[in-house]
This record gives sequence, C-alpha cells and structure tokens, in this order.
Amino acid sequence: LSSDARLNITQIGYASETLDVSPLLKFKLSFNVSGDYEQIKKFIHSLEQSTRLLVIKQITLQGSDEKAVNLQLNIETFFRAGSQES
Repeated sequence: LSSDARLNITQIGYASETLDVSPLLKFKLSFNVSGDYEQIKKFIHSLEQSTRLLVIKQITLQGSDEKAVNLQLNIETFFRAGSQES
C-alpha cells in the first residue's frame, strides 16, 4: 500500500501473538513513512479501504520540512493460525 502511494518507509517493526480465546494470530505492525501530504492522505485512505481487517492503534503526523510529512503508525491485523493467506 505504501508503494502505491509512493511513500518512503523509514522504519518497520512487527510482532505476533496467539490469542487465547480465538484461533486467530494477531500481528502488530509499527512503521514510519514519509512523503507529501497528498501521498499520506492516499495511503491512509487505502488502509481504510483495505479488504483485510486493519485496526489503527496509533497514528502520529509530523511535518519535517516545507512539503514533507512523517507518519508513524501502529496497526494490528489478524490471521487464522496455520492459514496460507497472503
């Protein structure tokens, strides 16, 4: 999604955990991207329109210069344990 919006990913981290009450795996993703405001807006819209369930846990925007914006995101998504989904 970030490449569709022509954003630069500057940092990414992830972790997974098995849920006790469900057969799902929870994946937590945190990353920083930078681009101009229109690119950031397009990227957030693509997250909202995704067919995959994505939960935005935290979002931070910060201007870095006249045109660039830095976006920090923490999101979660879920997969069935043992599935071959991509």
